[in-house]
Amino acid sequence: MTARGIRETESKSIRMFLQHHADFLRGDVLDYGCGTQPYRTLVEESGGVYHGFDRNVFPGRIEGVGNVGSGVPNVLFDTVVCTQVIQYVDDAPWLLRQISSRLKTGGVLLLTGPGNWPEVEPDDIVRYTRSGIEHYLTLGGWEDVVVHNRHGIAVNDIRLSLGWAAWAVKP
Repeated sequence: MTARGIRETESKSIRMFLQHHADFLRGDVLDYGCGTQPYRTLVEESGGVYHGFDRNVFPGRIEGVGNVGSGVPNVLFDTVVCTQVIQYVDDAPWLLRQISSRLKTGGVLLLTGPGNWPEVEPDDIVRYTRSGIEHYLTLGGWEDVVVHNRHGIAVNDIRLSLGWAAWAVKP
């Protein structure tokens, strides 16, 4: 499998994870670290009101796209989607507290991160394991925490994870 094929497989696995949890993409949904907003249509088709947020300059930004985030509205959200952001943050508990502060009680976090994947950009600084992110979610008081590998590839006799996905509820 080529690097491009692996990246496409990884992207599909993230979309499948979100589609599997489409019932939670209703109400006000914050896409934290939205990049080029690849999940906007999915949220809107699921009945949600999409709110995208990202830095003006972010890794992977496509020239000419402009500012993709208009800032986080001063409201609490029903769901926060945060895909492939955590590897850019060296303090996972801080990020999870930030997300929690934007969620209603009982709100859902849909979070993904990379597994065995080459460094994407220079800002790609940390890799959390499936067990590690489960630890931080549990330690942070999140409820109904479920973390699983999204997809993997076989290399000789070794199965490498392309990344994990987590689902958790704010108490």
